[in-house]
Amino acid sequence: MKLYLLRHGDAEIFSSNGDRSRVLTEEGMAQSKVAGRYLKNIHPSVVLLSTYVRAKETLTIVNREGGSCALREFISMDVAPNASVDDLMVEINEYKEDSVLVVGHNPQLSNLIYDLTGQNKVMGNCSFAEIDLESNKLLQFIPVEDMSV
Repeated sequence: MKLYLLRHGDAEIFSSNGDRSRVLTEEGMAQSKVAGRYLKNIHPSVVLLSTYVRAKETLTIVNREGGSCALREFISMDVAPNASVDDLMVEINEYKEDSVLVVGHNPQLSNLIYDLTGQNKVMGNCSFAEIDLESNKLLQFIPVEDMSV
């Protein structure tokens, strides 16, 4: 099974409605477009999506640019900046699909990479990672600035 990870694009620093309501900045929208074009050949069976606005906006732009377009999308309470990696893995393993894309946040995504592969990678805005869950091998780690189409 393949696990794909995508961190949301750059978001505004503050929202009067709280952290969950922070929207993407212009830079975050541009990053999401680049990621969408880069991920055009990645078609996960399932997407687990954070409840936070910036993650939803990122996935919307990625889909519009030709990436993702999973058959099924689920909003997940386990995908959150400081949520448990263990709880997220329980949810990922429930799907038993060929591939799952998690669109979420740091430090959770960086911690997930470390817990699964032993590699210390920092998921910057719109960074992408691919992990083979059978071997716990990190197959790809690509910051948005290194994505070429």
